Amino acid sequence: MQGNFLIAVFFILQSASTVLGETPEPHSTMRAAIAALKSAKNENEKSTILAEIGHLHLESPDQLVELYDEVAGLERKVTDVDPANQRKYVENTRILSRVLGTAESVQFSDALATVLEKEYRSMPTDFVGAQGAGPKRDLVRNQMRQLRLQALVDIAGKTRNRKALSTLRKMLDRRGVPRQLAVGAIGQIGDPSDIEDFIRRIKRDPKSHITLNSFGPAAVDPIIREVEDPSVSEQAKYTMAVSLEYMATHENLDKYRHLLKHKDQVIREMTAKAVCRIAQSGDGDALIEIAEDSTNMYQLQAVDTMRRVWNPKFSPILRKLLNSDPDQIVRAHSARILGIHNVRDARSDLEKAQNDRQGEVRRAASAALKDMQ
Repeated sequence: MQGNFLIAVFFILQSASTVLGETPEPHSTMRAAIAALKSAKNENEKSTILAEIGHLHLESPDQLVELYDEVAGLERKVTDVDPANQRKYVENTRILSRVLGTAESVQFSDALATVLEKEYRSMPTDFVGAQGAGPKRDLVRNQMRQLRLQALVDIAGKTRNRKALSTLRKMLDRRGVPRQLAVGAIGQIGDPSDIEDFIRRIKRDPKSHITLNSFGPAAVDPIIREVEDPSVSEQAKYTMAVSLEYMATHENLDKYRHLLKHKDQVIREMTAKAVCRIAQSGDGDALIEIAEDSTNMYQLQAVDTMRRVWNPKFSPILRKLLNSDPDQIVRAHSARILGIHNVRDARSDLEKAQNDRQGEVRRAASAALKDMQ
């Protein structure tokens, strides 16, 4: 009797599972998951499969193209009357972006260049990014486009994919996000001809949001050439000189030194900021040169850098600043550094500074003298 009852229960459960549908087994390979994605009957099923795909790895370039085509195609289904699916489409695009970001192997170079070109060709000419006015449908589509585009451009730059350069260069002629993303990736790939192209673009339109930052030290010499050219506009010079701070390394510090004497104060200050960031103990002359220029907004930073990279040759300039610099903060910081590094030759200067007209300087001088005890 009990056996018949168990058999009956088994058949009832089996029938229920047929009616209700069993939870499908997760897909163990990307190939199987993509095949299932293509045959999925509804958006819920696609979302479930894409969630699995987010934990799998691409096995071949063909899979990358197939997955991109399948997810990018969701953009056409976005409507104003379906907010629930709008959220799914955006989340599914985020999953695609994460998977694209794992395609670092050289075997994916051609496929990435192919889908980046597809993305570029499908991009509306007025697309500038995810934000903007218009119907909700368009905002969602733009958000999906930006997620895909950013993932593709990021991986192209990260892997220095030269096969993507032709598309990235075309993106420079777009406005907004496409241009901004392309600028960074092209610099990472690092073709020297692009440095000169960027310089031409900046000279033509200094407000074009094109910078040379991502090229790194390779762009230092061309930038210095341009900022010293009297025929280049001030605005173009400033746009290029800003990049010098990002490219500064201790190895190329000597190239920066003569810009500390540039006739343009803005150029001098941009250079000073870079020098202070990279200076080491043996770079005393450059720091002294900045500290002696009371018109340089980075004078105080140079003084504070002396504390970090102390060299006995800083003693004379710090004593001079303590005695005569017009800025009370510079005088006070000079006093503290002399005390911290126990410069006993400066004792008389510090004693004199105890009578400074500014209380901050008097307190700093007293503290420095205590450090020397």
